[in-house]
Amino acid sequence: DSMGIINNLFGNATSVDVAKLKEEFAMVMIEGEDIECAYEIFRDKWVFTNKRLIMLNVQGLTGSKREYHSIPYKSIKHFAVETGGTFDGDCEMKIWLSGSSDPFQKEFGKSVDIRAIQRVLAKYVLESHSCKSRFATQKKISQCLHNKKIYLPLQRRLRQLLPSSIG
Repeated sequence: DSMGIINNLFGNATSVDVAKLKEEFAMVMIEGEDIECAYEIFRDKWVFTNKRLIMLNVQGLTGSKREYHSIPYKSIKHFAVETGGTFDGDCEMKIWLSGSSDPFQKEFGKSVDIRAIQRVLAKYVLESHSCKSRFATQKKISQCLHNKKIYLPLQRRLRQLLPSSIG
């Protein structure tokens, strides 16, 4: 489409048909991993799956050299999206990873629903962080169960609340 070509010329990402990418990314995806949405700028792609963000960097004149940068959602500390304005319709996304002060950045054309991308990212980033938090809480409670200083009635109640595999 002509809008996609114009956006690429200005360096803005445009959405990609997920069905077309399934075969292209099959060799780097794991069982149970599905593509939620994807965007491309020239030959490079940002692919959001239900497990991670895959950034494909196509290199060289022929495009035969490819770098797949995989970012598990649990390593994303925070992110920001900027919607387009009246005079500047382009949108932008920034993603900060743990251990890095500089974000990954990508500009999107005005035809891209940046809020939909934000929802996909929020869903998986927040789920991955809440799972880590639940596990840490269960681990702390499990450690308390083995502490002899805790009263027996409290130990019995905690054992009832915890899954048997953890207590």
